[in-house]
Amino acid sequence: MSAALPTGPPTAPSTAVRFNLVNPTATPDSLSRRYRAAIDMAAFADDRGIGTIQTEEHNGAVNGWLPSPLTFAGTVFGATRQISVTVAALLAPLYDPLRLAEDIAVLDLLSGGRLVTVAGLGSRRAEYGAHGKDWRWRGKLQDEALETLLAAWTGEPFCYRGRTVRVTPRPYTQPHPPLYIGGNSRPAARRAARLGLPMFLKAHLPRLAAYYRARCAEYGSAGRCVMPAPRTPLLHLSEDPDHTWATYGQHLLYEARVHA
Repeated sequence: MSAALPTGPPTAPSTAVRFNLVNPTATPDSLSRRYRAAIDMAAFADDRGIGTIQTEEHNGAVNGWLPSPLTFAGTVFGATRQISVTVAALLAPLYDPLRLAEDIAVLDLLSGGRLVTVAGLGSRRAEYGAHGKDWRWRGKLQDEALETLLAAWTGEPFCYRGRTVRVTPRPYTQPHPPLYIGGNSRPAARRAARLGLPMFLKAHLPRLAAYYRARCAEYGSAGRCVMPAPRTPLLHLSEDPDHTWATYGQHLLYEARVHA
């Protein structure tokens, strides 16, 4: 579990339960059980007032990292009533923008506004290649995706790639579903400020947060920045630490090494 993750408009921090569904030695059968256990855990968390489920996206990962966070989010919503799902991050440039607008709108309606999307660029060239996208154009692809989402969710006709289109139905949340820009760079901060969107930093970067707020002032947007604390500790309570480490230590070490 981690703390202080965004859950849309609420003003107070909330506790999050994070799932990436990684299992380097998974079989289809064991991974199916893991997915279903995650949904059961989400329902358990929902019943006990936990604020949000956090998940994320990687494609083609050999360890089975979840590649379809929106599908997972929809299943969580079907099993819960209050808890939100924060996708941090969704690799927006890999999606068809119109389809993405439709999918998020439907999930927003289905959940009553409980989906929080953090749109990121990702860091793996292979994911772009697998989806027929050019890594060098990731910034332009991100701009197109985000601008399309914001235009599509108005429910009004708009120009998309030289033709007039309209996306229906309109989302539940107005003026649009909770959408953050994820990233740790100045281009990401400028993009968020220009589009009037809040920013989600993956690390404690106060200078970048200040840069984002300055750009927001230039564009006349309010600006909201979610940033982790300088240190994020992991606390695991156990009545038998030796047994717990023998059972779960390999998973904790694997997580740390993969991110390193």
